[in-house]
Amino acid sequence: MYIALLICRFLVFILPIFLLHKIGRFVGFIAYYIAIKRRKIVLINLGLCFPELSVKKRKYLARKCFINLGVGFFETLICWVKPVKVLNRQNIQVTGSEYLDMAKKYNKGCIIM
Repeated sequence: MYIALLICRFLVFILPIFLLHKIGRFVGFIAYYIAIKRRKIVLINLGLCFPELSVKKRKYLARKCFINLGVGFFETLICWVKPVKVLNRQNIQVTGSEYLDMAKKYNKGCIIM
């Protein structure tokens, strides 16, 4: 497992960010089919949370969840490995900044995603 993490870290260092997102999507897609136990847990949880959805729709959401997990893994590595100069060149879109301002105003915590 440690060797796989080192390989991913190396890839993050040498590859452009747009390609890393594609790799992350692929890793998440493969993880959906390999991590059978985790997939079953996700499907059960989706069934409990969204009983009105069809099984097909819940499977679709589970696949999207795993894909986003793969992308998130690589985005986390990007933040750790890529130089700040590279990160500063990225286009960042902020939506809902009014909620952050409101949290600051009332001295409340806020989670930024």
